[in-house]
Amino acid sequence: DFAIPQGDPSKKALYDWVQTQRKKYRAYHEEGGDFPSPEQDSDEEKKENGTGNEEDLKEQTSRQEKSIAKLTANRISVLNAIGFPWNVRGDSYWQKYYDALVQYKAQNGDVKVPRLYAENPRLGEWVTDQRKQYKLKC
Repeated sequence: DFAIPQGDPSKKALYDWVQTQRKKYRAYHEEGGDFPSPEQDSDEEKKENGTGNEEDLKEQTSRQEKSIAKLTANRISVLNAIGFPWNVRGDSYWQKYYDALVQYKAQNGDVKVPRLYAENPRLGEWVTDQRKQYKLKC
């Protein structure tokens, strides 16, 4: 199960990493990226992509804590190989915020939700994410 509790302080780094991987996967996939097998990687690529031995994985984790690593095709392949779910929220999540956006429009006459909308901060983030997704499609 890859549903990491968001509110658990001991798992914050892991939760953030999983969310980043999911966002990068969606962006990569929408750009038409292919998914090569990790077995095709050289030793250096395995080390860089976090698909090598345990020591390499520890080193990779340390680097990720310092900066957000780019989600490569090899990383996507490795995560796919263990059944990593990319869209754990599903359509109900999207529908929830779409409904909130419809309500916002009814109250405000537009859909220009501020990113830091005090009444529903996640709605502002969702609207921003929809715009980013649209730009990726165009």
